[in-house]
Amino acid sequence: KTVEYLDRLMEGGSLSRAEAEPASEFFYQIALTHKNLHLFDEGIRYSRRSIEISRSLRNSASRVSLGLSMLADLYRLTGEPERALHTIREAQSALQQANFPGEAARCSARITLLWREAKILGGADGLSLNRPAEAIAVLQEAFDVTEEWARDDPEGSWSRLYFASLGRELGELLRLRNPQKALAIYDQALLRLHEIRDNPEARRGE
Repeated sequence: KTVEYLDRLMEGGSLSRAEAEPASEFFYQIALTHKNLHLFDEGIRYSRRSIEISRSLRNSASRVSLGLSMLADLYRLTGEPERALHTIREAQSALQQANFPGEAARCSARITLLWREAKILGGADGLSLNRPAEAIAVLQEAFDVTEEWARDDPEGSWSRLYFASLGRELGELLRLRNPQKALAIYDQALLRLHEIRDNPEARRGE
């Protein structure tokens, strides 16, 4: 239904910024929903529509980067890891030009892109380019960014929730190569998650 309404809106010609920004966001969320339902081709189509709308706007590098990041993940899931890597690098270039309302939003966007790049290079499971050493380096960068963010925001939960996925993925990649380092990563992730009180997502992460 949402797509039908958006199509009707876009039939009217050029969108104003007030129309285009939410339209791009809606298409991104629709793409994410299709990805989670394993309807990857539809997810690719809606990601491209989100990116196309975002590119028509000024100062929209953050939205372009987000859409490209989603598209890269979908290319990985459909067995095109080289194309996925090219797309995630394009997303990172766009991110460098982006403006954010605050440091938390900037860190979150950067961590998301690093996470997806690592999965493309050599995730612990799923389709990848089977380059685990490079994936470890990228995940370590994401882990370090998250740790710095958490230190700068001692009461924040947003940064700490990232430790569940980052710690699990990085630890799994390190487990057979450097078990002591893997254990240190798991311990640090658990420590940060434990700092979040009364949060079911944090408890699941632990």
